[in-house]
Amino acid sequence: MPLFLRALWNQRIAALFIVGPGVSVILVALIFGLAHDLQLMAVGVFVLTVGLFSILLSGEYRILRHHQTRR
Repeated sequence: MPLFLRALWNQRIAALFIVGPGVSVILVALIFGLAHDLQLMAVGVFVLTVGLFSILLSGEYRILRHHQTRR
């Protein structure tokens, strides 16, 4: 398995913190409607969350690569 996919698999629980709120905001927007300002705020929070997750994922990838080179 490629290291990136293994790192993503190791962080699958953390990925739920991205998917869950994103799906919730989309459902609320479709059912009840959201004001334009709230949509922009939701997109901003989503971008921030994806950025933080990418930092977490790159750290996991670095650890896996380090362990692979030690063997």
